[in-house]
Formats: sequence, structure tokens, C-alpha cells
Amino acid sequence: MEPPACDDVSAEIDLRAEPWFNHAGYEGADPPLFVEGRGTLRRAAIGVSLFLVGLVGWSWVFAPAPIKISLEAMMGRDGAPALDDAPIALGPEGWAASLSEEANYSGDAESLPPPRVGDWLYHFPEQGQTFGQFAAQSQNRRTAERHTIYVVHLGHLGRDLQPTHAVTTEFLGAYYDAPTRFLPPMDLPHRAFDDQRGQYDAREILDALAEHIPDDAMGILAITDRDLFIPSVNYVFGLGSSRQRVAVFSTHRFGDDRSISGARGTVLRRSMTVAVHEFGHVLAMRHCTAFRCIMNGTNSMEEADHHTLHLCPVCRRKAELAMRYHRQDRYARLLDFYDKYGFEEESAFVRRRLDPPIIEFLDEQGRPLP
Repeated sequence: MEPPACDDVSAEIDLRAEPWFNHAGYEGADPPLFVEGRGTLRRAAIGVSLFLVGLVGWSWVFAPAPIKISLEAMMGRDGAPALDDAPIALGPEGWAASLSEEANYSGDAESLPPPRVGDWLYHFPEQGQTFGQFAAQSQNRRTAERHTIYVVHLGHLGRDLQPTHAVTTEFLGAYYDAPTRFLPPMDLPHRAFDDQRGQYDAREILDALAEHIPDDAMGILAITDRDLFIPSVNYVFGLGSSRQRVAVFSTHRFGDDRSISGARGTVLRRSMTVAVHEFGHVLAMRHCTAFRCIMNGTNSMEEADHHTLHLCPVCRRKAELAMRYHRQDRYARLLDFYDKYGFEEESAFVRRRLDPPIIEFLDEQGRPLP
């Protein structure tokens, strides 16, 4: 059976956590029990019974507790510290919710539906990442010394793609409210090319990029038009590593629509989606499994085209913690970008963030809570 194609894999996935990984390493079933007489059967039955009793007892005492991730934990109600400058509204049961998360009440934050055959989560059923987990694990934070996102072209860049790459870089800077700079173009590393597949190993490219990180870099994002892969999958659209602070994505499978517009299916919109997604991995953000979000995993171009360009409330908090931007400043930059290039749906979304509705909580009698 041919392995599924996937567009994006975090460079730090632990294969032992995947459901298809054979933890025990057994090959085949245990040999059948041969019964030679009544006495043997009785002794065998007693032995099997004792074994099962012991197994149940062992699992009760030593087996790890099942992993439980709730939407409350994903939203940060797991005791994780909130940002000092985040405006807070107290809701029912003392729930502290950021005012920019009024999306939960207006319907903008949509929970992910059950995955279908072909979807990323159907083939890679990940557990997701809470805000508290991100806060404890992420190391790549914006500082006075480390603050710039660098972009580099790998290989020859055709003139027809230059506008797309320039606008994608502009979007990346607005999205994370950070300065962006171009590094001089680099050659694709020869060691990354696989002669049999005719593709470039994205892991080798990340290793090569890691040798060129400037001192003031939050990370490097590389762009190429060559097809990428990693072992066990047919191809990847991109790959990112938080440990190395580098990412790469390819426009090889993004189609031929070079128009500079907000329409779905264009090389521009696909490049914007994957660029922001991969740099999210550089910041140690894992795939989002709670809401529709730009950090959702993607297993096909069709699935990618259905993704939103926005961060969900959970991943927005992660990005704020890592990049230390002011929320309203970021929204203002995004609004300018969306209006400039005709992203009408996204522009309307940001305007709702800049002018949020007043949230009022009522008691059982319909009276406003203090």
C-alpha cells in the first residue's frame, strides 16, 4: 500500500507516538495452544485465568492514564499564565477570556468536524497542543537581540514567481508583526537530491539552512519551486523545525494561477498559507486539532484550499507569547494588507477583531452580571 501524501510534517514528530508504529516489535501471532488431554486443558485454563487476572491487576496499577485534552485546556483554562497585556473579560464560572476571542461568541471560531478519509487527521490522528504545553515547551521567543524573520530563495527564481514571493514575504511580516529581510539566494544542497525519486529531501535542506542563521533571526523561511519529500511520504509542501529555527516550502504543486488576489487556489494564497504555517512550526506550534485554523495539518491541496488564513483563539495566544506583538498593531497591519490585495473575507474578519462587540453575561433572571 502506497504511503499517503502529506503537505506538512513537523520536523520533530516522534514516530513512536504514531498509531501505526509497532511498539512491541512482535511479528505474527503467538503459537496456538495445543490440547493433549483433559489434565492439560484444565492446567492450561487455570494458567490462562491467572495470567489474565495478573494482567488486569498490572494494568490497573502501572498503566499510564489515558491522554485527555479538552477544549477548555486548549483555550488556556489549564492554569497557563496569560499575557500581561492581554485584555480580560470575566465570564461564567470565573472563566477569563481574551476580548479578541469574541470569535467564540460570534461564530468565527469553528470546531473541526470529524475527519474524513483523505484528511490529515484521518491518517495522522494527533493529540494537538494546549496553550499550557506550548508555553512550557517553546524556546524560540522574540527578544531585543532576536527579532527578524529571514526569507531566502533556493535555486533559480523565475520572474513570474517574483511578485508572489514578494507579497508572501510581506504577508509573513504582517502576520507575525515582525521585520522581514531577504538573504542572498542559495543553491539547493546537492546532498538533498534523491536521484531515484527526482525530489529534494526537506530534512537535508533544513540542516543546510541551519548553518546560515543570522544572530538577530527568529528563524529562516526558504522558498523553492522544486518538489520536496521526506521518507515514508510521497511529498511534502513544507517542513519546519523549532529546534533548528528553519523552515522550507515548495510551490512545485501550487498550480499555475499567478494572479495577485485573495481568490482561493492561487499560488499566492497557497504560498501565504504554507509560509505562515511552517513558520508557526519554527515557533514550536504544533498542528491544531481543536478549531479550523491555519495551523491545521494538511494531507492534500484540496484540504489546504479549505483552510482559513486565521489563527484560532488557541494558536493566536501561542503566537502572541512567542512574538510579543501588540494585538491591535498586528490586526492593523493585517487589515492594510488584506485591503491592499483584495482579501475581502479576511478584511471583514480583522475589522471585527478591531471593533469587537460588547460581551455581556447575564444571570438566570436575565440581569447583567457584575
